[in-house]
Amino acid sequence: MKKIIAGIFVFCSLMNMAFTQEVSFSGEISTMWGACLPGTKKAGDFSVGNMELTGTLKVTEGNGTAFVEGCISDDFIEREYAYDISEAYIDYSSSVWGIRMGQQKIVWGKADEIDITNSVFPKDMTNLFKDDDFLAVKAARFSLSGNMFTVDALVIPFFTETKLPSDVLANVGNPTRPEMKLQNMEYGIKASGYFPLCDVSLYGFYGWEKTPLFGYAMGEYKRLSMFGADFAIPVGATVLRSETAFFPGREIQSSKKSIMAGDEISIRHNEVKSLLGIDWMPGEWTLTAQYYFDFLADRSDKIEREDAFEHGATLSVSKTFLNETLELSLSGVVGFNNYDSAMKGSVDYSLSDQIGITLGTYIFVPGPEKDGLYGKYKDLSSAYLKVRYKW
Repeated sequence: MKKIIAGIFVFCSLMNMAFTQEVSFSGEISTMWGACLPGTKKAGDFSVGNMELTGTLKVTEGNGTAFVEGCISDDFIEREYAYDISEAYIDYSSSVWGIRMGQQKIVWGKADEIDITNSVFPKDMTNLFKDDDFLAVKAARFSLSGNMFTVDALVIPFFTETKLPSDVLANVGNPTRPEMKLQNMEYGIKASGYFPLCDVSLYGFYGWEKTPLFGYAMGEYKRLSMFGADFAIPVGATVLRSETAFFPGREIQSSKKSIMAGDEISIRHNEVKSLLGIDWMPGEWTLTAQYYFDFLADRSDKIEREDAFEHGATLSVSKTFLNETLELSLSGVVGFNNYDSAMKGSVDYSLSDQIGITLGTYIFVPGPEKDGLYGKYKDLSSAYLKVRYKW
């Protein structure tokens, strides 16, 4: 821990010496406590209890920027203390081109809460109650921009995997990660156009799956390719948007029975993910509705996934009151294959520009016949209280 703090201090000092024009420091300390709702098997048990301290340092001089964000957290339930540098990069940008090198978060697409093109980047799946579950990648981003377009090219030399729950890794052991070689680097490109009638983006990615496929003894990361596109059309207070990703020959997890019979841990299938959404923002209201699907061509009985065609819908509604110091929000997702669902509601009140209080709930509902993707968390349905202080 002391080495981490010392490293941050030295880095900040060097950046402060090199860029003396503008230095800004901000941060947040928050604590969140929650308990399982009545009717669950763990009713009354604490489901979440933690404290987090996040600090952000930004140093700017001319067209250059150095940025560092770190987090220290204490999980009261798991009795785990952690510290992490979530982002740390150096950026240079002019009116035409730019470059950013270091550990950075990259978010693709226009979907809300559903990953379509963005499913090629790693996530933190260890905590259901985490607001920001995206993980940074160690990459170089090269950018070109004009009045009506931007092009971002990514080179990712070092592999970053999705963070899985400890109980999952305990059952299968640590997966074999791709070796650090030039031929194992990842590449991505995003080209966006901004036109009077619509915004359009095209995507391409060649790299690795961020979640391992599991065999009889251990896990393995497979190669991954993706081509995608999205668009958004504004119509007054309404925005219509769509996003689609195509994964040619994606490696899909084989079933346990197939693996025990001696088959490979995965079978290649063409996969298409797509989404159609609408955003409506009249006054102090914000409403978002989406329909999405995930389709596997050439369905095989040897894979673990039950349905070749998976689909569902999301709905989100929020409204602000009292000069935007009070916000009420409700969102939910339903899977149409098993009719399982998840809902999240919250009341957020800002006592001041620095202090805020949130009272909320997470509810997971299983389908009538099967738990489904969301229903398997039914015993973690919880109510929570969160208090934060920003500076």
